Amino acid sequence: MTRKPLHGLVVNDSVNVESGYVLNINSNTRTFINSQGFFDIMAKTKDTLLISSLGLKSKKIVLTEKDFVISLFVIKLTTLVNPLQEVVVTKTVIKPNLGNIQNIID
Repeated sequence: MTRKPLHGLVVNDSVNVESGYVLNINSNTRTFINSQGFFDIMAKTKDTLLISSLGLKSKKIVLTEKDFVISLFVIKLTTLVNPLQEVVVTKTVIKPNLGNIQNIID
């Protein structure tokens, strides 16, 4: 079976997906997700796609026959929650070096 174009859209409930990539692991080809979340990649049934975008949890999908029947293949990624284990707050005093303040006043 030969690969054919797969037209897709990456979506998320909270944020607009404006960048990232889709990797076809089987053919080792990659395409980028455009600023509206759309992508096009050559693929076939049983190919595995890895979808990744900054701030979102990556996802692997094994394609089926049904994925090629629809005109737009929609992939929903979940927001990546990365809780911080520790936050350190320090007090730093910044004193600007103004030199001769009289020159500024004049």
